[in-house]
Amino acid sequence: IRDSINAEYGTAAMVSFVCDNCQETIKKPKLDDHRARVCPNTTFTCVDCSTNFEGFSYRSHTSCISETQKYAGKYLEKKNNATTKVTTTPQSKTTEVNEKKRKLSSTTEDQQKPSKKQKKDETTEEESTIHHLDLTQYGIKEKTIAILKEAVNNELPRKIVRKTVVKSVLKHIRKDLEKYFDAQVQADEDFTVTSTQLKYNTD
Repeated sequence: IRDSINAEYGTAAMVSFVCDNCQETIKKPKLDDHRARVCPNTTFTCVDCSTNFEGFSYRSHTSCISETQKYAGKYLEKKNNATTKVTTTPQSKTTEVNEKKRKLSSTTEDQQKPSKKQKKDETTEEESTIHHLDLTQYGIKEKTIAILKEAVNNELPRKIVRKTVVKSVLKHIRKDLEKYFDAQVQADEDFTVTSTQLKYNTD
């Protein structure tokens, strides 16, 4: 999958989707066959913009602005178009400015640096949350590869990739949690569920 980032780069777009039923990443030309043979009643989510499509509505989705482009911005520009502006400063002035920046950065890092206890508590909480979730079903690796293939030299800052992938995965997790919630309250006799209301039975 090497999707085009923008029409100005002159490359043809090949939109890819993730099957919401089996989490397989599929190129658009193969969606009809996948729907007919593998997952008849599934919906598909665009890898680039995370838009969800029901029925055959994906057929009209030919191009989009990817989340990678939204978050990565300048990192996706062609090297040939990149220009670097260099500002010259007297050596003594440059040294003075750099020294001030170093001291300010050091002070800020010391103030923001969490204690060992805080780090341990945060790590324990994060690990506990992750262990209770089956994240393998959300195609994290496939989404990561698709994003990196859009970039120059298949490379982007890790924080940019992580933010993009996490946002996409959270949409799927949200859907699963909503389904789980609906199933729980409907099966519990302590609640009365209607089409729009949820009531706790106190009697």
